[in-house]
Formats: sequence, structure tokens, C-alpha cells
Amino acid sequence: QSAVPAKDRVETIRDPYNQPGRVELRFVKDAQRVTFSVARGASGAWAVSEVGRRPFVETTTPPPKPPEIPILSIRLAGRIVLKSPSAGPEPVIRDVTDFVFDAQGQIAFLRRAEGTSQALVVVDQQGNRIHSILLDPAHAEGRVGWSGLTCVGAGRFLLIGDDPKHPNQMEGALVDVATGKVAPVAGFTTAALSKIAGFPDGGFVVKGGLAYSRYTSDESLHAFDGRGKRLWSLPGNGDPKDPAALFSLEAVTVTTEGKIAVVDVIRKTLQFFDRSGKHHHTVDLKKAWGREPSYPSDLSADRDGGVVVGDFQGDPPIVRMNADGTVRAQMRPRLKDGRTFRLSDTQVAPDGALWVCDGHALFRLLESGVVDRVLGEAPEPRKLDQVATVTLDGKGQIYAAVGRTGAVHVFGPDGRWLRVCVPATGDVPEELPMPHLTVANAGDVYLGLGSMGSSSYLHFSPEGKRIGIASLGLDDIHEDWYCQPGTDHRWVLGYEKVYLVDGAGKAIRTVARRADRLWLERPETASVAPDGSIAVVSRAKGAILGARGEDPIAVSLYSPQGEPIRTFTLPSSIAWSVARLAYDGQRVVVVGEKEVFLFDVSGKVVGRFNPPQKDGDWLIPLLVPGKPELLLFDGRNTLGRFGLP
Repeated sequence: QSAVPAKDRVETIRDPYNQPGRVELRFVKDAQRVTFSVARGASGAWAVSEVGRRPFVETTTPPPKPPEIPILSIRLAGRIVLKSPSAGPEPVIRDVTDFVFDAQGQIAFLRRAEGTSQALVVVDQQGNRIHSILLDPAHAEGRVGWSGLTCVGAGRFLLIGDDPKHPNQMEGALVDVATGKVAPVAGFTTAALSKIAGFPDGGFVVKGGLAYSRYTSDESLHAFDGRGKRLWSLPGNGDPKDPAALFSLEAVTVTTEGKIAVVDVIRKTLQFFDRSGKHHHTVDLKKAWGREPSYPSDLSADRDGGVVVGDFQGDPPIVRMNADGTVRAQMRPRLKDGRTFRLSDTQVAPDGALWVCDGHALFRLLESGVVDRVLGEAPEPRKLDQVATVTLDGKGQIYAAVGRTGAVHVFGPDGRWLRVCVPATGDVPEELPMPHLTVANAGDVYLGLGSMGSSSYLHFSPEGKRIGIASLGLDDIHEDWYCQPGTDHRWVLGYEKVYLVDGAGKAIRTVARRADRLWLERPETASVAPDGSIAVVSRAKGAILGARGEDPIAVSLYSPQGEPIRTFTLPSSIAWSVARLAYDGQRVVVVGEKEVFLFDVSGKVVGRFNPPQKDGDWLIPLLVPGKPELLLFDGRNTLGRFGLP
């Protein structure tokens, strides 16, 4: 039928099982409803004959109105703030999202302040604060916030922020740090995916300045003067064989000689243009480096007209290049003890020193790539930095994993610090944004060495001693482990199936269907009750995050042995937000975008409530074993406590 034009299509609208011996078809071209008699003859052959037709009248049935979900009177009963013994005051340099140097060598960076607001902070190269300007939080509330920081003259910085009047646009803002004034750049708007680079006289260039949606990438390049007037544009997605054409523009910078440099992530080239937009020359990175680049996606200015290219997952990931395209140096930043860390930004100071950032602190590098100065706090496993994920064990003890170091801190149910599980050098080469964490019945701790799906786990003993790296090899794509209380078994969520694994790592049960007998497509997350039963959230085949298809996202419950118990669907208002689930054998809690929903084990929604928020979003729900109490993790270092009916 899919190959038949709509005007000629024939659609079945009633089958023989609804009315024995009859089938009705819709003849679309003729707008007729045709009835056929269907019978098997004495010879066994089917006899089909038309017995009537009448005009087909299109009818539409409005979708049923979803039932009203009652609002529960649930209040915040208290907060558990997680702190390690070495906790101290927050450093000036923290939560860094962008940083640049000015001509005097001062460092300006964007810092998240409280909640979604941000501040522009200026420090010297010893970390002493010189200026701090709180940016208008109205721009950032519930949206992208500020980005694209660049210097456009002495004490003047240009950045991009949400346009409060147009939800699909962003606007330029000029910050004068001497006065603390933040003024919009008149006439200039851009899209959230833009990247920006400034000239000392106030002019600037933007990658993707004319996109109409924050979710649409614009591969073109646009130049503006200091008042926001567009001077010229170079279109993107041009001829990939033309070295002067823009094809897959990924990043842009302005060199110390005033040229505009851009990196092409697909062709893996560097292109240089003069300030009028005229092509100057192109460098093939593979030829210049003598190796295949991985994903050249970052670019900043080096001294003497050169550039620094950031090669995501490259070996090494940073390449310093001269103005003529020859390689000056290649390096992988590392601490003095050999530990590596995530790279979020790279800049060169006026004196030629290379500085990098991991989103938390600023690091100055020697020519060897070894860090010789840290502004802010270096990654220290024994100190509780920003928590990436949390979980509970059967005693209600709290386990908090720090994504920056891979350390797992253990706290009592009241938040009292007990111990820390410290990884070895090299276990966590980069930050783990959302690792998976689970605790075995005997107290062994397993931290997933991946984000949103792990294949190997860092294993610690109940006393916190590192044992090694563990893996099962059940699924080729990812495995999320959930230890089963009361046994040495583990539940494992694969890409399409759920496994129950014994203590030796052997799968003793494979679950491929939901409790309603539909295929268990793409299980996303799960939660295990104290009795060993499990609740699994699964999507429809082909569903993507954010989509609300005809087949809603469902929760399936299984017994401790893997027998299906029940499947129920989630309300459409939370169908896109399924990675936040808690189950204790009596109730299921799902955290939506702004509300928390409570279900009983029959799948009936008991109600919903809107928890108060302070500095972040409630990300992870945890049900306290043996108590009608819910803990909500705020994404940083705090758990909110809520009593449940």
C-alpha cells in the first residue's frame, strides 16, 4: 500500500473477524465504502464478491481527554547536603563555561552563579579577582544562557545571550568591565549554535548568525562591525572540492595578524580569510599533521598569527600551528602525576603560554603539556567536587560519584561522610558526565566508565579499596548494571534486552518482552526494589528523546526471577523525561520536567507534586528502603527529603 498513490489507495476499514464473512474496503479515489462477501467454496478456494457500496464519509473522533491527575500535598521535609571532610569555601574560579585573554593578559570567563544565572569574571594570572559582573538572569531562565565570549578591545567583551523577546533567537551583549554595564548590540541577532570571534576594534565574525531556530545549524560565516551592522557573509555548504568555499564550518577565530581562520570538520582543513572575507589560503590538516585528524572542532588564536586546533578524541588532542600551516607543537595536557582530564576550552596568553580548561579550573601548560599552574581547584579524588550521580544501598547509605575524578564518596543515611573509593591513575581519563552507579548486596561498588550507558565498570570493595575494571560482554552497545538486593545477582539493561546475571556473570534469564507481551524496545533506565523485583522504562522502536509518538513510553514490572508482572504507560506530559525513575515494590516515582509523579504498582497514578527548587533541577529520585520517603538529587551536592503517602 505504501507504493500506491494516495488517490488510488485501497484501505481496509473492517475485517472478517468483526463481521463474519464480510470485509469492507475504502476506495479512496472513488470515495466509496465497498463491502465484499468472503467465503470458502467446496474446493477449498476463496470466493470474493462485491455485495454493496455507499459513499465514504470521513469521520474524526477527538482524542479522549486525559484524566486529571490529582495534586498531592507533599512538602520538602529537609535537605541533606553532601560534604567531604576537606570541604572548604568555593574558589573564585569554578564552573567555567568559556574563557579568553585580553591584550594585558587578564583572563575573563563565564561562570554559573546560582541556578541558571551567570557571571562574567575577570582575574589575573595568579587567580586574583579583578571584576565580577552578574549577568541578567532573565536571559538564562529555563533556556540556554550566555555563551560565545570574546574580547573586542581593552576591558570590553562580547558575548551571546538569550533574547527575552524572541525564544528562537539570541542577541549580542557588550560588557564594559570597568563600569559593569551590559548593553545589547543593536541590530544583531543570532542562533544558539553560533560561535563568535572578535577584533580589537570592536568588530566580530559569527559562525551561523542567520539561523531561524536554535536547533538549526547555519554553516555560513558573517562579519559585523562594532555596532552590529552586518558587513558581509560567506555561504556555507558549498562545493567541497573548492578550497575557498565554506563546506562544514565548525569553529572560527581571529588571529593576532587580523586574519579569520575557520576549521572544517568534514574536510579536516583550516581556511584563512582576510577581514574583507577574501580567501587567503587553505591547509590540509592530514598533510600538515602527518596523521589522520579525529574530529577537529575547536579553534583559538596562537601567537604570531598561528592557531591552536582542538582535535576531539585525537591523539594528541591539541595541535599548535604556525601561520603558514606547519606544526609548532602537539600535546595531551596532564597533571604532574600523569592524570589526564577533560578539555573544554583552549586559549593562548599574550606571552605565548598555553592555557586549558576542564569546566572547573584553568590550567597553564609547559611545552611538554604538563600542568605547572592551576587557577581554581585541581581534580582531587578525596575532595567531594560536583556530584554526577547518586544511589542508595539496602541500608539507606548514600553513594555519590564525582564525574571529574571517578571517586565515589559514601555517606550515612543522615549525610555523615564515611569513606571514599579512590580510582587509580588512568581509570578516568576524562570527566564522566552521567555515569551509572550501583551497589551490590555485599557492599561492592560499581561505577560505570561511560555516560548514559556503560560496558565496563570500576569495581571497589565494601571498604572502598579499588579492585579493578569489571565487564560482562553481554551487549555490544552498552550495559547498565543494577545489583539485586539479597543476592549476588545483577540486572543488566542492554540495548534491546534485559538480563538477570548470577554472581559468576552468567545470564540466567533473558527478558525480551514487556509484561504486555510487546517487544521490550530500547530499555532506557530501571530501578530495583528491596525484594529484587525491577521496574524498566522502555521506548517504542524508533522513538527518540523528545518525541511523543503513538506508542507511549511504558514502565514494565518484573518479579525477582524475571517473570513479567505488569506494564503501564506514562502520561504524555512526562513521556520525554524517562531517565529518572525510582521503585520500591509498592510505588513507582517518575520525575518529569518540573513535576514528580507517583504511581502504585497497579500502574494507577496516585498524584503529582511540584518540589521547590533552589540552585538546580531535581534530577534523580531515590526511594529510601523501608520508609515512605523520597530523596531528590538536585544535580550538584544536595538531596531533598520528601515524605510520601
